[in-house]
Amino acid sequence: MVGDLFALILAASAVTASTALEDMLDTITWLLRRLRGVGIPTEQVSLAFSLTITAIPNILGIARESHDAAKARGLERSSRALVVPLVIRTVAHAQLTGEALAARGLGEDEGQSS
Repeated sequence: MVGDLFALILAASAVTASTALEDMLDTITWLLRRLRGVGIPTEQVSLAFSLTITAIPNILGIARESHDAAKARGLERSSRALVVPLVIRTVAHAQLTGEALAARGLGEDEGQSS
């Protein structure tokens, strides 16, 4: 089972390293179009994939910066000095992303009045 998991990780790494982000998202959107008939909102699912894929490098960057800041303060062994800023900045990033989506009219319920 560990070997299978490791093989999947290697395969995923190879695909992401050799495929452009736009091509991956286009493929996901194309695959999801087949599920449109069963009521799956393909545009929203594609957007969720896109946001997730683009958020991962941002969160890794925040983690790296939080680690560097903790190290500069002499707290590199303190998990709290790493985790608290990481969580706060990640939530702030998510809120800003949500605000940007809302400003573009995405994510609003059609039945709700403002």
